Amino acid sequence: MVSEVIIMLNSLKSKFLFLVIILIVIIGVLGIFSSSSLYRMTNEVELLISNNYDSIKVLNQMKYSIKEQNNAIANLIRNFSILNVETFYNERNNFEDALEFQNNNITEEGENDLVQNLNSNYNKYLNLFDELKNNREDTEFIEGLYADSIRPLYSEILNNIDELIKINENSIFGSRDELVDKWRNVTVLIVVITVFSVFMSIYLSLFLIKRFLSPLFKLINEIKTIKSMSKREPLDIETNDELGILIQEFNKMTERIKEFEKSTIEQLGEEKSKSVALINNIPDPIFVLDENMKLILTNYAFKEFFKCKEEVKHKFIFDIVKNLDLYDILSNLVKSDKENDYRVIKIEIEDQKYFFNVLATKIRDVNANLNGIIVSLRNITKEKEFENMRLGLISSVSHEFKTPLTSIILGLSILEEKIKNIDSENEELVLTIKEDVEKISNLISNLVNLRKIDDIDAFYEYDYEDLNEIVRTSVEQFEFQANKENKNIYVDLQEIPNIYIDKVKISWVINNLISNSLKHTKENDDIAIKTYQNDNENVIFEIADTGKGIKADKIENIFKKYYSSRENKTNYVDDSGMGLTISKEILDSHGASIEIESQNEKGTKFIITFSKGDNKNEENSDS
Repeated sequence: MVSEVIIMLNSLKSKFLFLVIILIVIIGVLGIFSSSSLYRMTNEVELLISNNYDSIKVLNQMKYSIKEQNNAIANLIRNFSILNVETFYNERNNFEDALEFQNNNITEEGENDLVQNLNSNYNKYLNLFDELKNNREDTEFIEGLYADSIRPLYSEILNNIDELIKINENSIFGSRDELVDKWRNVTVLIVVITVFSVFMSIYLSLFLIKRFLSPLFKLINEIKTIKSMSKREPLDIETNDELGILIQEFNKMTERIKEFEKSTIEQLGEEKSKSVALINNIPDPIFVLDENMKLILTNYAFKEFFKCKEEVKHKFIFDIVKNLDLYDILSNLVKSDKENDYRVIKIEIEDQKYFFNVLATKIRDVNANLNGIIVSLRNITKEKEFENMRLGLISSVSHEFKTPLTSIILGLSILEEKIKNIDSENEELVLTIKEDVEKISNLISNLVNLRKIDDIDAFYEYDYEDLNEIVRTSVEQFEFQANKENKNIYVDLQEIPNIYIDKVKISWVINNLISNSLKHTKENDDIAIKTYQNDNENVIFEIADTGKGIKADKIENIFKKYYSSRENKTNYVDDSGMGLTISKEILDSHGASIEIESQNEKGTKFIITFSKGDNKNEENSDS
């Protein structure tokens, strides 16, 4: 019958609604049975409470009242008092009210005889109290009356009350045991029906869902097994609901995809051939890596330069190109958030040195996941040779200038000492000439340093160094000058890790910054030097002064070559225009950055940041 009903349902909505109705009916039947059982048990519990429990409560009140009356009689015998009489009558009223309730709430066997006996004893008790009250002047009489009659009767009343309480308690416990047995049986029955309902619901749900969705499962399996649209046949699944419409549309879609594949596959092959031909005709080596650093594409230039005699596809790149600089570029690019990296490296092939501009760029899929790296190597060996020739010429000329200039500076110093305090006009002229010659000498020194910076073979000697110690040494060199010119240098060196740097070059950078600050601050100005580690674990060096500052529109040009103080008119950088340029190039070679914060006529701050990757603990640097 269920199958016939399902066939009549012609939509998924009606089929699932049918399933929901069945589950609701099962839940409803279970709920009605459980509710009715709970209702019956609740009525029985309420009946137990309303009869026996109320009787016990009233009997305890009677017990309390008779005790209070007996205490009032005892106090009255010792000392007659109106207050004791009032207490007796108040508790008599409470006792009689409770006794009246108990007379009307007799539910257990034997309870009626005890209640009648209690009524009789209590009436005797009241009569004896009246007799005691009337003979209150005769102390001996009332004491005997209490001991011989009232007290025994009081004990009998208490016994009557205790027996009534016991009868009601026994009834409660007996009823409780009966209720527990009933509740246990009902609970077992509910559990059995519930388990049966759950399994029936699960069975019906699985059966009906499988019946409803079987066309969909067939469609999904068909889609999973598809490898080529051009080779699959249309699905032949008959159903009257929405899944039938879905299958029909899927068949139409596959037909359209077949037509598209047929029309585009040849075009894609032509485009691929063109792209491969284009890459192969690029004169510089190019290769593409997957996420595991294995080659998936190379051009002819790559194979020719690295003398690949066999197929290199799917081989590890560092088995072909054994170069640590290239390894650093690629491994750091994978670990970092940068999308590309650009650097000059040196590669030796058969004892011959070649220089390449390396551009490595990440390849990402549609979900922005790393899918590979494309690397191009532009051969700049010839340009490097010409650049070395040019820098060699600068170095030779600088050396030739340096010797005579040193002699001139020495001669001017001697001449300055001889005419000092004698001829002020000639002394000023000598000082002017000396300053100009020193500027020329500094320019030549900076040109030599710049030539060394460009020499990647022999300039930098890296090691893990203590930046605080470098700063202390630099400050000590300028303390005499600062004291002589009445300028204040404040140093705050916090605990920082060692960093991987060229100690000599970084010392030169810090000396240059301190020297600039001293040159361009006035008497009583302050220079503050600080080192610390920021929240990103980068090591920071700061130097701030209260000097002349730099105009905002000049800051962006301050690191350009030969951008001297005469051009920027700030009188902040050295006259050669080379000091900050060299400092910037040294820091760039270290992977460090330098920033400027300045306000004209208020001061300047330079901030150098050494990245976290270069920071090491002392024990790491030793290892």
